[in-house]
Amino acid sequence: MRNIAIMSTLLLSNLLAACSDDTPVIDQPSLPIITFDQAPALVMFHEGVDGPWQPATMKSPTFYEIDVSGPYVVTAVCEDPSTGRARTQQVARALGDTTTLTLSCAMAPSEPPIEHVITGHMVQAGLVQLGSSSDASDVADWDFQLSAPSGSYDLIAASAERLVVRRAVVVDGDLVVTSPIDVAAEGTALVDVAFTAPNATADETVAVLVDLATPTTPLPARLYLGPAATAKAARTGELLSADTQRVAVRATHGGALRELRRPFRIDDATEYALPEPLGGVQWAIEHGQLSTTWTTLPPLDRLAMSARSSDDAVIATHDLDMSPQFLAETGITHIAIDTDIPGYKPAWRIDVTRPYTRELTATHQVREELATSSVTEAVNVPVPDERPTPRTVRVPSLR
Repeated sequence: MRNIAIMSTLLLSNLLAACSDDTPVIDQPSLPIITFDQAPALVMFHEGVDGPWQPATMKSPTFYEIDVSGPYVVTAVCEDPSTGRARTQQVARALGDTTTLTLSCAMAPSEPPIEHVITGHMVQAGLVQLGSSSDASDVADWDFQLSAPSGSYDLIAASAERLVVRRAVVVDGDLVVTSPIDVAAEGTALVDVAFTAPNATADETVAVLVDLATPTTPLPARLYLGPAATAKAARTGELLSADTQRVAVRATHGGALRELRRPFRIDDATEYALPEPLGGVQWAIEHGQLSTTWTTLPPLDRLAMSARSSDDAVIATHDLDMSPQFLAETGITHIAIDTDIPGYKPAWRIDVTRPYTRELTATHQVREELATSSVTEAVNVPVPDERPTPRTVRVPSLR
């Protein structure tokens, strides 16, 4: 049984409003400042796109200041020596952006909270989720196994046609769900909904993801993933005001994705105009540094370039987050995640000769509607061995 952890997308999950008790209080700082929730291993900056790297001025272990006169890039490295994990965060901003950057160095705890085992039986094929843990089967009459720390949770179960939500299931130890889940007897029918993406192109594959989150379900439960014309969604009358059902209409072509995601209730508009794509994205390795170029960008709030090692021997991530004002003032169409920095350890670098993934993502949010355009590549990935498909599969995050 594998617990499904909440996946963060890229640097958004790192820009948390967190600062320590020893952070000085400054009203309307005239120079950019960087605050952390935990002490970083390295903080450097440079002006422009390729100026020389300089050390940030440390005011306290979690509070730094830099002196710049124009667009700039800050690099912060967070390291967990006990696990060998390292995360390199680069933030590209202009002076017109906020003068305070808040970055997180929090890593996953080496000793996660004690989780209890939750087991039970589902009559139909489908998915069962409690908290952030999911289990699924493509055959009927199957036993599920989940895990969660102590607490009260909503248990969500869905088949291809029906939905059950059991509210306030208390977990204070290993738990056997004695009443089998039978969505035909206790569930409600999902509603047929046809979604459209009028600006999808002929070479794109359009699909729809419908998911449901309750206040105790940090990882939304998948209700439907498939063709846009035959989607299923929960009835509005079955949802509480605090529940959030979201629909993502996505078009893919190779590693390119365009997606529009927003909350959805039955009778809401079903036409989703997809964002413009990232144009002309090309990747390269220049002097050992991962770089990318683009020709056009959609309207965006941020442009994020990221790389993740896929090698269990080395756990490293690199993130570069660029603001629209930085892009406008520099006029760049090419940038690298630069790790040729004084004090930067070789162990923090991603080995680009081994398996890793790389991604360029533009996001634009208007109220509760999120538009995403991205290009993703898996590099140096070995071809997996052919193995039989298991009867029960653990459902990965689709976020």
